[in-house]
Amino acid sequence: MTFAGAPWHSVGAMKTLLAALVAALIVVATASASPPPKELVGKWTRTVSAADVLRAHARKVIIGTTWTLSITQRGSIASTPGRVPLRGEIIPSSPTQINIEIGQQKPNLYSWKRSGKSLALHAYADSIADRTAVLNGVWKKRPS
Repeated sequence: MTFAGAPWHSVGAMKTLLAALVAALIVVATASASPPPKELVGKWTRTVSAADVLRAHARKVIIGTTWTLSITQRGSIASTPGRVPLRGEIIPSSPTQINIEIGQQKPNLYSWKRSGKSLALHAYADSIADRTAVLNGVWKKRPS
């Protein structure tokens, strides 16, 4: 099978196509900026592990830091003591996927699943390694 004369046997070509598709989906999701699903609203915390930092190839995230993710219908904040809070929006792109526009405004896509007082975020696509190290994982709900 070929596309514009290029063979599809290349893994790199498939990754490039997938990245372009994800970016297009994010643009569509951002254009229709809906508030985050009500299941995500609240204050969440998690501690970044060494495995999180290694898996994401993060360079500026300190292992063992506890982060708070506050999600509201009007905006969101990710913070940890000693750092400037990162503000932005969480915008749904499907019932189980969100674009997290916190920190640098670069395209990303995360899947989410809530179970009781736990929220699992999984980075499907995010070019910001430090943001991935912080966000990708299980968050625990805190009393508001």
